[in-house]
Amino acid sequence: MKEYQLARLKGFLHPEQYSLSEGYYPFVSYGTAYMIVNSFMMGIILGVYRKKNLILLAER
Repeated sequence: MKEYQLARLKGFLHPEQYSLSEGYYPFVSYGTAYMIVNSFMMGIILGVYRKKNLILLAER
């Protein structure tokens, strides 16, 4: 698990070294793409969670 997280961090800090395919997508890397998707998903999950909490608080 630690190695995986380290690789993720490296991919985020040095996207040019971890490009999807050399030459074709020099700007798109696994690290940056993963970070974008991950933050997007977290935003949705947190939004749903907050809405549920607000509804629960209102019902009380």
